[in-house]
Amino acid sequence: MKIIFLDAKTIGEDMDLSGYETLGEVVKYDFSTPQEASQRVKDADVIIVNKVPVNEETIKTAENLKLVCVAATGTNNLDKEYLEKRGIAWRNVAGYSTECVTQHAFALLFYLLERVCRPERYHVMYTALDDVIPFHELFVIPYVFWFLYLIGIHCYTAKRDAAAFRRLMAFVVVSHTCALAIFFLFPTCQHLRPLVFPRDNVLTDIVAFFYRIDTSTNVCPSLHVVGSMAVWYGAKDTKLFAHRGWRVFFLLATASICLSTVFLKQHSVLDVAAGLLLSHVVYRLVYHPVREGFLGLGRRAERRRRISRRA
Repeated sequence: MKIIFLDAKTIGEDMDLSGYETLGEVVKYDFSTPQEASQRVKDADVIIVNKVPVNEETIKTAENLKLVCVAATGTNNLDKEYLEKRGIAWRNVAGYSTECVTQHAFALLFYLLERVCRPERYHVMYTALDDVIPFHELFVIPYVFWFLYLIGIHCYTAKRDAAAFRRLMAFVVVSHTCALAIFFLFPTCQHLRPLVFPRDNVLTDIVAFFYRIDTSTNVCPSLHVVGSMAVWYGAKDTKLFAHRGWRVFFLLATASICLSTVFLKQHSVLDVAAGLLLSHVVYRLVYHPVREGFLGLGRRAERRRRISRRA
């Protein structure tokens, strides 16, 4: 099999293309004009392109061509009708940078929300129970642990359990999309932070740091709570963390992180309740989709099928 790479330099000079050599004879050209491509692909079985147009002009001489690979996501340089007419298959890098684009979009939306589109009026989140809960800087420990908590479950599931990782990411994307919609439609704030700390120590210094970098707006639902619940659901979805000991750990960690938001006066009890409610709704959508039935109808139907088979 002969593989022709028509514009190898366009994907960068630091790319290792040696893997192609295990598949057959590989010929690499740094760049190719349409006229040059027509001459170079004459005896190709597979061609790989990035920017070079693939149409009747460039591949009409390639009588043995069976596959066109595009080293990118876009396929606007392919004449798909001509390829179909000749029975030549084509492939592209369909999932290229999907995760990065999603993350960047969320980052831009949060920046827009907090720094650009400031509403004229925020709804203050407050309940009498907030006055009963005292401030205590010790809760900054589980509050900071939240960052490691999130990173840990993402790294573990990405490496060890791809299916659980996909469900976890679905939960994060759906819950944060819902939260963003709420923030835009119902902007909220809180005025619970103490003006003076009751104690002066390293922990209160850390709390002061968070007060400086974290605005007290768009607090309902609490993303700290939603993130903690994402870890809890993600952990339950794996075989290792489904064991009793791990479940107790994750339950205590999730509960302490949720409590930390109110004891540090970062959130009202209402924010926590809204975060828990949102998490539960998204959990039902992601981990127990409609096709399985919210009331377990899918499982009941499966049991009925098993009984009918035995009969």
